[in-house]
Amino acid sequence: MNIPSTPVKKYTKSKLKSVSKPSITRLKRDLKSPISISNKLAWKPITIPPEFTLVIDTREQQPMFRKPPKGLEIVDKKLDNGDYSVLGFEDKIFIERKKLSDLLSYIGRERKVTVGKLTRIIDYEFKGLIIECDEASLFAPQIYSKVTKEMVEGFLLSFEIRFGGHYKCSKYRSECERWILNHAVYAYNRLRLVQ
Repeated sequence: MNIPSTPVKKYTKSKLKSVSKPSITRLKRDLKSPISISNKLAWKPITIPPEFTLVIDTREQQPMFRKPPKGLEIVDKKLDNGDYSVLGFEDKIFIERKKLSDLLSYIGRERKVTVGKLTRIIDYEFKGLIIECDEASLFAPQIYSKVTKEMVEGFLLSFEIRFGGHYKCSKYRSECERWILNHAVYAYNRLRLVQ
């Protein structure tokens, strides 16, 4: 029994490279860089009210907003609570920024101080915590810390439910900055309506 053979298209390596290389290169670049992905899915700029001024605590060692967006006024000022707030509303808007190692100390060794700080800000209108790491790292076992993932989860639940706070985890500085600014502007606009 003779089966007719189907003609097979032959491609030379040069033809394959010319067809697939740009798309593979683009894909590799997109997977490596969150910036190129975020540019394609770019957020619209946040509308910043003309009289809005972001306050950054003078003790903040590596502050966000090194390159502030157009129209954002920034003031360095000692804050009693938090790392970021809004001028004129420092006693109503609280945003704390923590790296993973800082957060583990905040929950572990410094727990009593942390609970005291959170008790002082319980009446603030907005309480935010930005954690500079991804969520997988946040709940991963920590080699040099006695803080367990259950302790981290318990703290975050307490922050949200007992103290009425909001938190965000991200290892990307641009996402952290957007979250801080978005929440500060929204809280500011609400508070202005109340006054």
